[in-house]
Amino acid sequence: MTAALTAIPAATGATTWSKAAEAFLGRDLAPGSRRIYRLTLSAVAALLPAGVRLGDLSTRQIAEALHAAYPTAAPNSWNRSVATLRSFAAFCERHGWVGDRDDLTRALERRRAPEDHSKGLSREDLDRLLSDRDVAVRDRCLWRVLYETAGRAEEILGLNVEDLDTAITFYSTLFGTPPAKARPGYANFAVAEPPLKLVLIENPGQGGSLNHLGVEVESSQQVHSEIARLSAAGQVTAEEIGQTCCYASQEPVWVTGPSGARWEGYTGRAHSGDVA
Repeated sequence: MTAALTAIPAATGATTWSKAAEAFLGRDLAPGSRRIYRLTLSAVAALLPAGVRLGDLSTRQIAEALHAAYPTAAPNSWNRSVATLRSFAAFCERHGWVGDRDDLTRALERRRAPEDHSKGLSREDLDRLLSDRDVAVRDRCLWRVLYETAGRAEEILGLNVEDLDTAITFYSTLFGTPPAKARPGYANFAVAEPPLKLVLIENPGQGGSLNHLGVEVESSQQVHSEIARLSAAGQVTAEEIGQTCCYASQEPVWVTGPSGARWEGYTGRAHSGDVA
């Protein structure tokens, strides 16, 4: 089967970002590469002037747009976006769409990614670790919860429970600490060691299942920045600005992952309600 060909615009500085991106993505690319390229180019384009021509763009505009699109990107994710833009810029230069302009991406710098010397455990090693009697029961329980839910310790893990009082008793014993907050149908634990923010939500009939995942940020400005970034990337968000959630004024924004897991980004403010 012959791949469809995308028309290449004439060599002129009047070529727009969108037309150039269409030609760039219309090449014979692996589906995964095309998807990543499209996400980055679309996110940056959303923060550039509508219909902007390549010949009118400055290196500063592109750098500022990338920073605004991915303000908290990890080094590897950031470097992947930089590589995409550099490849796109070189493609545009080869076709004469930027005139005599210098490299449009020269203001973009890669970030140093920390070396990861870890490696995945085999199923046998994992079973051995989770059954090691020399490791504290609460640590092994936490590892299993995180493994089964694919959650990470530095994020918020929200679980549905059948009976809140029973769950509070169990997790208080397990982690050796009472809940940081307890309200009707809701409780959360802020465990220092091992680090975990565990949220329990009474939901009869759904006990033991994942309720939601979350990331807490420092300010409402960061929440609004995330809303703008996700919207620019084409993600549908549900904002609850000025609302009370989890018995606190949080200003949460919600986004749903491809597998249906709900992610919450929020900033914690004043508590609401009385302790149960």
